[in-house]
Order: sequence, then structure tokens, then C-alpha cells
Amino acid sequence: MRSILVLNNNRKQPNLKGCVERLVSRLRVLIARFKGLFAKQEQDRELHEELQAHLEMLVEENRGKGMPEDEARRAARVHFGGITQTEEIYREARGLHFVQTFLQDLRYAVRMLRRAPGFAAVVVISLALGIGANTAIFSAIDAVMLRMLPVEDPQQLVMLEWHASKWPQKYVEDLEGSSFGNEHDGQSSYSFTYPQYQQFKNQNHVFSSTFAFAANSDAVNVGVDGRAESAVVQGVSGSYFAGLGIQAVVGRTILPEDDQESAPATAVVSHSFWRRLGGSREVAGKTIIVNGLPVIIVGVAPPDFFGLEPGSSPDLFIPLTKYSVEQARQGPTYNGLTFVTDPKLWWAGVVGRLLPGVSTQQAQAELEVMFDQNLNAMVPTPAPIKPALRIVPVKQGLDSLRRQFSSSLLLLMMMVSAVLLIACGNVAALLLTRANARQREIAVRLSLGARRTRLVRQLLTESILLACCGGLLGLIVATWAGRVLLALLTSGRAKIELELHLDFQVIAFTAIVCIVSGILFGLAPALRATRLDLLSSLKHLTAGSSAGRFATGKILVAGQVALCLLLLVSAGLLLRTLKRLQAQELGFNRQNLLLFTVRPGLNGYKGTQLDDYYLELQRRIQEIPGIQTVTFSDRNAIGAGSSSTSAVVIGYSDEGKGADFYRHVVGPDYFQALSIPIRLGRALGEQDTHSSPLAVVVNQKFVDKYMHGDNPLGHEIAFSARNHRTQFQIVGVASDVKYARIRDEVPPTVYFPHTQIFAAVGSYKPGDPGFSWPFMTFSIKSPRAGQSSLLADIRRELTALDKNVPMVDVKTETQVISQVLFLDRTFAALSSAFGFLALLLACVGLYGTMAYAVARKTNEIGIRMALGAERGAILGMVLRETAMIVLTGIAVGLPTAWIASSLLKTRLFGLTPHDPWSIGLSVAATLLVTMIAGYIPARRASRVDPMVALRYE
Repeated sequence: MRSILVLNNNRKQPNLKGCVERLVSRLRVLIARFKGLFAKQEQDRELHEELQAHLEMLVEENRGKGMPEDEARRAARVHFGGITQTEEIYREARGLHFVQTFLQDLRYAVRMLRRAPGFAAVVVISLALGIGANTAIFSAIDAVMLRMLPVEDPQQLVMLEWHASKWPQKYVEDLEGSSFGNEHDGQSSYSFTYPQYQQFKNQNHVFSSTFAFAANSDAVNVGVDGRAESAVVQGVSGSYFAGLGIQAVVGRTILPEDDQESAPATAVVSHSFWRRLGGSREVAGKTIIVNGLPVIIVGVAPPDFFGLEPGSSPDLFIPLTKYSVEQARQGPTYNGLTFVTDPKLWWAGVVGRLLPGVSTQQAQAELEVMFDQNLNAMVPTPAPIKPALRIVPVKQGLDSLRRQFSSSLLLLMMMVSAVLLIACGNVAALLLTRANARQREIAVRLSLGARRTRLVRQLLTESILLACCGGLLGLIVATWAGRVLLALLTSGRAKIELELHLDFQVIAFTAIVCIVSGILFGLAPALRATRLDLLSSLKHLTAGSSAGRFATGKILVAGQVALCLLLLVSAGLLLRTLKRLQAQELGFNRQNLLLFTVRPGLNGYKGTQLDDYYLELQRRIQEIPGIQTVTFSDRNAIGAGSSSTSAVVIGYSDEGKGADFYRHVVGPDYFQALSIPIRLGRALGEQDTHSSPLAVVVNQKFVDKYMHGDNPLGHEIAFSARNHRTQFQIVGVASDVKYARIRDEVPPTVYFPHTQIFAAVGSYKPGDPGFSWPFMTFSIKSPRAGQSSLLADIRRELTALDKNVPMVDVKTETQVISQVLFLDRTFAALSSAFGFLALLLACVGLYGTMAYAVARKTNEIGIRMALGAERGAILGMVLRETAMIVLTGIAVGLPTAWIASSLLKTRLFGLTPHDPWSIGLSVAATLLVTMIAGYIPARRASRVDPMVALRYE
């Protein structure tokens, strides 16, 4: 029994030596086959000589048996077998057969395309347009959604964020930065308090590095060499650059010792801002003035570094403690503390780099216990809605840009995919036509023993070669289209720094699209081309097979028309939406209105100093020749966001329930400059000072919603703060004006004088007008709006008043409105371009199919005309056939467009997805243009000479 067990155990043990020998043997065969791809002529010659030598030996042996010469040689050949077949078998065994046949097919495809340059050019250009458009859109998707951060090992980076089913008011009283979510998904944010960040940093065992950044990027005034500029500042912790693995190209980065309250103020400048400073390598150690305070530049960031948020471009990176000090200079927090010391102000984003071997789940398990302990210390009695910690990968950066553009780019990708499908259908129809001309060649090859699969593979190689040529040309198209797309995407109000690159991911996408497209448009023609009746094809009796191919071609063209109609309907809807938005009544006169913003509050102006600055600047600009009216407000009417608050409308509001409205802070002559009619009472003006009775103007929407249409003059709205109450008297009613977004309805709006806004904020104390708005946007009514001479005059007055306060965001109101509509304009422009391209490709496909039909029926047309048919009858016959194809495509395209247009519902304004004008005009355009394309071959058919046609073969 023991010996049997030993035998069984030995049987189960693997023969390691045999496995190695087999592996080495296979490797040698593979190497030999690979070598067989090279020096083939020399190897073929040696093989032929060796086979001939063996054959001669057999012949000599037969002679020795007494056979005559001819009989000895014939017997030797019969015994040895065919030399050619033997050579082919050895060639297949010697090399990589698939590679060899592919190279043969490739060479053959190149020869065939060189013999038909016109056909190849049409196909390559059609595919280049479709593939190039897809590549351009994908490059934008890559930049916005897929590209990794340009930092060291971005896969190891994770970000902390919290989530709650509803807003956790008891825990998060004051938040700086972004929060996102809705009633269904709950609320989330990546902002934490500074004490929480310190606890995560000092007590975790899962991160090799923990660092933070300010969730908001703020605008600052920068004084450089006697001139004032505007810049964007990002607060970062002392370990921020080290944690990301970023090295300065000049000087050094911010260190932990810089992030101390006692340390001097330092900054790292971005590469682009360094260029604005002159690009000197001696910049390290240079002092600049930021919001009136000196800051030492210690280094320059790399040119491709933008922080953690794609699309953003901070000019200055400063330590978090200095960022907190600057925020305290601008005003205390809700609790009267600084950002660093306030335990209830959520303002810092926290990022960690995972230790080797630590998973995201392990890190979350440790940190969520730490986070929960912090919340329990903050609120001893737990509230029902409590934030929970989550850890998310941040290898591609923050997702604000993805949330803004992802759905738009995916919708555009669907549109360009439809264009590519039309191009593939177009090429497939052309290949079917070409297959009819090559069917005798294919029939001969099949009759000589060629396998059908071998011919299909060869035809597919030709199709893929065409697709790859189209892809190479498409990369050039994508480069140009990418510039147009980038200009459209970055033309909005907010500055977006985005670069589209043809990087590895984009090139790989293009290669995949080329291969898939080649198979898509080449497979059906290849299968049909090799399905032949050999006898009929060899005798040129091809009517049946060509009729089948023509029917397939008509189906492909009808499909192109259907997709074309879908794109045209989408373009029509988006174009009409853009026109409606551009013509929307906003409630004010947008013409001849110049806007710019000043931020003296950043330079230390406070309280009445700010009001005096604004009034003096208004007086100086008003004296410039050609100026009609000058005013200012906390923000311009469209595109600058909104500010909302609530107050009690005395006599109308329910007990404990206030009225929500939009708050607008304005200077003298505001309503006059923007041509906003005052319906009742008076406008706000110079008589509304710090010491005069508190006054406001409301809009008609406020009166209708909260005062039931009653006369509001003399009524009051009241604010309560810090155990006191302030009341503003309504002195006028203005017409309704749209603010923030053109698509939104007019909000209830209350206009406050800039000199009295101090009484409407929470920090107001009776008798202490200590607050005024730290920035204002000036609106200048003038026929010279937009002219450089006017800007020079204004800048001169601004410099004379205070050279350290720059003029920023200089635009006309029409430019602002155009920027607000940038996404609608992008969709309208691109969908129109795609619709035009689809219509062009469909027309090319229809023309090619009908031209082939006319050529196929030339003999029939000659007989008809010889029997007395009029040219008009021939013209009508061809046009009827064209109309049937087009109407079939429209019949398929209409319900498809009806269903698919619902995807555009959120993009439309003042239209339904089934707008009859858009659909009707698209159908009419499709009919008109395609019938013109079909008319050309129909006219040619009607002009055929009967005698020539009867002899046509």
C-alpha cells in the first residue's frame, strides 16, 4: 500500500524539465518564424535548390531502374509531389503566415487604390471629416474628464468629502467653497474646518502626506513695479507642493515653515504670471504688493501645473495662514473669528497620498472614526442630519469642470458619431458600386480556388487601409476643429484654462475608430462582393447581382438621409433657442453700455471711504467728453451671479416668515443709465445718504408676489439682526429686470442705496455705518463704449484717483450677454456644422448611388428613348427613384428625430423638443438639397444619345 501511494504522489508531481524543454522549443520555433519574415528571397532560392536536388536524386534513381528519361522524371514528380505546393507549405511553416498574408493584402490594397485615385480621395476625405470631428470632441472629453493631474503618481491621491441626506445646518453653519447635490441625492462638499484638517494630518496612519487648500480662489489687487494688476490667489498648506511632488522651475516652493503666522508673507507664482512679470530668473526674492501688503516671491511653478482643479489658473499660491489673515482683513467670519481659528467655518479642502499597500476603504475606515469624534465634540447632542465622511480618488482633479461640461460633451459626441455613421454608410455605398466593377476579377479568383474568407479578409484590409488614411487626415482636421472647439468652450464669462492635446489616449481612440469604421463600412460590401454566381459573373451576366447591390445601396443612402434629418432637426432646435435667448427682453437697454469692476476694498478701503471712492470716481468719469450717464452697482445685470436675502414685509408677511428676494446694491443714476423705467414713486439717488431715512426701490414682481399688487409706497421691509431691527421704506417701483441668467424668470428684487447697505447686513450695529460694499461694477452709457480711447480716458482718471486699484473685467454689456450664452452658441454652431456636414455627405452618397443607377440603366434608357420616350419622362423616372430613396429616409428619420430630440429638452428655451417649425424646415431642407443632388444624374440620363446607349455594355 505504501509503494502505491508513493507511485501516485510521483505521478502528480509536474515534469518541470519537460515543461521547460517544451517552452524553449516553442520559443525557438517562434524566433525561427519571426526570422522567416526577413531575407525571404534568399530563403526561397535555397529552398528551391534543395527541392530540385531531391527531385534530381529521384530521377537518377529511376534511371538506374532502367526507365527512359521522360518517364523517370514524370515518375519522380508524381512520387515527390508538386514542388510549388511543397514550397508554399514550407513558407507557411517557416514564417508567421498571418503577418505575411496581411502584408501581401496591404501591398495589394495600396496597388488597387493607386489605380483608383479619385475613388480613394472621395473615401478618405469623407472619413477624415467624420473621424476628425470625433477625434476633436474626444480630445475635449479627454481634457475635461479623463486626463490625469500633472503631478507625481496621481493614482495615489485621494480627497476627503462629506455627504448628508439634507443640509446639516446644525454642523455646517458657514461654508466657503462648493457644495453640490439635490433633494434626491443629498448634499456633498469637500470643505472642512481648519481644526479638522489638523486632526486628519496629525493623527492618521494611512497617508504618507496630508495637505490642504482653500476651497475658494479669490481675486486680489497686485502692485508690480508701480503698476496695478488683478490676479487670482489660492491658499495652500505648507506641505501642498511636496505632497503633490511638484518642484519649482525657479526658486523653491512653499514649505511648512512658511505656513506659520509669524513667518513673512511668501508666494509661489504660476508660470503664466511669471511671464507677465517679465520672465526673469531673478524673480525669486522679489517683493510685490498684494492688496496693499508686501509679499515675497519664493518660486515659480512648472508651466503645466494649475493646482487640483482642471480649467483653473491661480496666479499666486500663498500659505493658508496668510490666506486666513487676508480674509480677516476683509472682514470677520460669521462667528467673528479668523478662518484658521473658527471651528465652525468649513473652508479647507483636504487631500492625502495613500501609503503603499493602503486601500481607499482602509483609509476611510480610520478617518471616518476621527471625523465622527470631531462632529460629536462640535455638537454634543447629535442631530438627525449628520454629515458622513467619504474618500474619493482625485487622480483627475476636482470635478467642477466635469460637472459643467460632461453632459454637453457627451451629447456632442453622440452628434459626431451620427456624422461618422453617415460617412461610413456613404463609403459602404461607394464600395458596393466598386465591387460591381470588380466582380469579374473576384469571380476569376474564386474559380481558381481562392477561399471566400481569404478574399473577404483582403477586401477588409483595403477598407481598413482607407479608414486609416482617413484617420491620419482626420488628425489634421481634429487639430483645426479642436482650436475652434476650444475657442467656443472658453468663450464664457468665467475664465477657463484648457488645452486640447493629441496625446496617447486621443491617438489610441482615433486608431480604434479607424479600425471599427473600416470593419463597419467594409464588411457588408466584402461579403456581398464575394457572394457570386461564378458562371454568370464570368460571362458578364450581372444584372441580378448588381440589382441586389443597388438595393443595398439605396438602403444605405436612405439611412444616411434619416441620420441627416436627425442632426438637422437638432441643429434647428438649438439655433432657434439661441435666437430666442439673444432676442429675450431683459428689462434694460444693453446698447452702448461699458462695464468694468474696481475692488478698492482689497486695498484697505472701508466704510465711508469706499462710498467716497465710488462717488468720486463716478464724478471724474462723468466729466469725460462723450459720457452720457455713469453709475455703479454690486454686480452687472446679467452673468455676474446673484445675491439673495430675506426680510419681513410689514403688514404682509406671516409671523416668523420672511420674503425671499434678490438684493441689488446700486449707486446714483442707476435706473437712468440702464434705462429701467420707474413705474411708481422715485428712483434712488444722491439724496439717499448714510444719515437720511433708509429707502429701497422694489420691482413689480416683488409687489405682485408679496404685496398682492397693492400700492407699496410708504410700506416698509424689516431686517432683524443682533437683537435689533432696521426698517427700509419703499420709495419706488421699478420695471422688472432679469438678473443672473437669461433663462430664469424675473426674481423679486429690492434695490438698496450703496450708502445704506450697512443697515441690511447681519453685523450692523445701530449708529455704526461701518460697512460698505468692497467692490463695485461701473456702468457707463456712451456712444464711445468699447472704444480704446474711452478706456484710456477712464484708466487715466482711475490711476489719478488711486494707482493701486486696477480696472478689471472690462467689457461691453453686449459682450457680457454673448459670454453668458457661450454654451448655447457652442451647441448651435457645432450642431449646425454637423448638420451641414451630414447633409453634404448624404448628398454625395445619393449622387453616387443615382449616378451608378443611371449607368446601370443606360441600355434601358436608350431603348426607351428609341421607342419615343421624351427627355422629360426619363428625367421624371430617375427623379421618382431619387424621391423614393429620400422619402424613405425621411419616413425613418422623422420618428427617430421625434424621440431623440427629447434629449435636448434641457437645452431648449421657449421651444418644445417637437417644435413644428424646426422639424418642418429640416424636412424641407433635406428634400430640397437631396433632390438637387439627385437631379444632376437624372439630367445626365435625359441627355443620353439613344444610339450610344443601345451600344452601351
